[in-house]
Amino acid sequence: MTTTSDREGGAAPDPDGFATVRFGRRHPAAGRREPEPLRFRDVFAAVLLALCVFSIAQGLIVWYVVSTELERMQREMATFVESMEPAWTQTPAELHTPRARGRASAHAPPLPGYPGPVTAKANGASHACAGGRTVRRLPNGWEDVGGRCRATSQ
Repeated sequence: MTTTSDREGGAAPDPDGFATVRFGRRHPAAGRREPEPLRFRDVFAAVLLALCVFSIAQGLIVWYVVSTELERMQREMATFVESMEPAWTQTPAELHTPRARGRASAHAPPLPGYPGPVTAKANGASHACAGGRTVRRLPNGWEDVGGRCRATSQ
């Protein structure tokens, strides 16, 4: 603790030495400052940071969704390729050979057999099979009766 009289080497000594002593802080307290208004630079940096975080999150979500869909499509394609493998291993000669037609089912009634329209007209038949449909002869043509048939030859 220094006094003014000691510095000046003066004549008026202070018996207690407290006459010129200053109490308190030399620097203002840090918590007592007035809050500064937001600067444009700070707001711009905060908005830019938020947009960057949002873009990264959105990109990660899109990547996850697309990758899971690609994996699902690859699994489906693998099962499709495995199911098509027998068709790819056949030779062209095997593909063009006529296959045996399946037998008619036991519960389906057999289709009636009629001659074609030209043969039916020549023979004077009243019914014929034209295009898989039963037709009836009229004086000037044919009328569709409405039933399926099979053409027979004599």
